[in-house]
Amino acid sequence: GPYRVVRHPAYAAKTLAWWLVMIPGALVYPPAFILAFVVRQALFTGVYVLRAWTEERHLMREPHYREYCERVRWRFVPGVW
Repeated sequence: GPYRVVRHPAYAAKTLAWWLVMIPGALVYPPAFILAFVVRQALFTGVYVLRAWTEERHLMREPHYREYCERVRWRFVPGVW
């Protein structure tokens, strides 16, 4: 499943979906709206990154999770991070 590719597929999918939803709106809304959306989405993305980081900090106490992290290197985007 997706957990073989990245450690946080749910967070990654939700964040990607939020960003993709804006693409059609970018074609019809004024630039101020788009800028506000980008700022809001960047903040939401930051929250999810912090949530994942906090989760991993707690889960690293478990040996089986450390082994999982060695097998699955990427947190959100394969080949990137």
